[in-house]
Amino acid sequence: MLSSTLERGVRMPKSAGREKKLVVYGQTLQKARLSSGILNQKQAASRLTDGGLQCSQPLIAQHETGRIVDPSLNFLKAIAALYEVDYRDLVAVLVMDKYGVDFTSGEKPRNLLIQLVEKNLEELQKELARLKK
Repeated sequence: MLSSTLERGVRMPKSAGREKKLVVYGQTLQKARLSSGILNQKQAASRLTDGGLQCSQPLIAQHETGRIVDPSLNFLKAIAALYEVDYRDLVAVLVMDKYGVDFTSGEKPRNLLIQLVEKNLEELQKELARLKK
């Protein structure tokens, strides 16, 4: 039970008094999922489960709506790998959203969406070069 909770992250209890959701973190996850070509939460959960992380569509939804305030290290690493984004940048977004702290010493983390667009651009350029041959 404990390991399952550690894998999933900690959901903010309704009685916590503070109802702050991690909106930016959640929106970032959703945009990264869509940009990586994973069109629905169920597909993301299935791929995470196939990779060995206990996951479900409702859990992905809770992360994307910012209801999970303490995502687990395992989840963050797995989701970053699945969406092909830099894990450190994902953590930076989480920390900035949760605590309002920029721990990058003034260096802004690379925008995750820019990373995805650059990756897609590289793939398109390779495909275009292959087609031109």
